[in-house]
Amino acid sequence: GISAQPEEPAEEAASSESSGEAVGGIKRGGILRVGTQVKAVDHPARFSWGFDANQFRHTFEYLTETASDNITRSYLLESWTPNDDLTVWDLKLQEGIMWFDGEADVEELIAEHVKWNMEQWFDPDVKSSILGQWTGFLTIDGIEIVDDYTLRLNVDAPLLAVPEQLFHYPAQILHPSFDGDITSGKNLSTGPMVIKE
Repeated sequence: GISAQPEEPAEEAASSESSGEAVGGIKRGGILRVGTQVKAVDHPARFSWGFDANQFRHTFEYLTETASDNITRSYLLESWTPNDDLTVWDLKLQEGIMWFDGEADVEELIAEHVKWNMEQWFDPDVKSSILGQWTGFLTIDGIEIVDDYTLRLNVDAPLLAVPEQLFHYPAQILHPSFDGDITSGKNLSTGPMVIKE
């Protein structure tokens, strides 16, 4: 059979909403444990599926984010600006984003760090699926540092999907001091969470 809880009286619901208490006395805070398939991983550029990225996306962040409404927005980036024929893209980082070592802020995220990540993505020895997305459009030689917070991508053919490709699940941004093992708990990160175990 089907069962349902009776509706809360209107005055009690209004009282809960105005006081900020959760309806039904739900306790907020604590530890959230989520079960998911866990695969052996080392370098995020080699992630083979979304499961891999989901385990680390609260620690290692993306330049952009495509939301459930299928609209891509800036994340670590402040903005992106293409030229009229979509062959030059200026990527502007937000200023003041800090790399965190688990205890303190260490240094600011700068364009040179993002270029290092792109070099990892495009290195055939890393074997990243990101390389395939950019093949025919962008090479390492097409990435230019404009200033501390701006990169310029000089693509070989018009490309509309640059912001979306920056949210490809293996495109989590790492610090150049990356130790080769994303699970080590020793890598600097920009996200609100740290890896403890």
